Amino acid sequence: MTQEQAAERVAAFLIENGLAKGYTHASIQRLEAAKIGYTQGVLEALAHAYNTDVASLLMRDPMVLKGSSDARALWSIWDQAEMADREKIVDIAKTVTGLTGTDG
Repeated sequence: MTQEQAAERVAAFLIENGLAKGYTHASIQRLEAAKIGYTQGVLEALAHAYNTDVASLLMRDPMVLKGSSDARALWSIWDQAEMADREKIVDIAKTVTGLTGTDG
């Protein structure tokens, strides 16, 4: 998706939800370059435009792409896992970190 396409989606979301009158690709460029800040409304609009959630925008490295050599990153694995497998992943992570809920 281009910045122009993302800006159109963000603007539509912001207008639809009464959060702003619009948003441009220049705004996205400035945001990506950390030249301007963001609001909760803009984060929600960006998450909507990119079909993700606000937390993912803030936590995940956008440079890790599915199918790349970094596709083994934890979030890429998590995104591809079925619900039953996610439960196993959590159990394994608890065991590795020692957070199994047992005393010993």
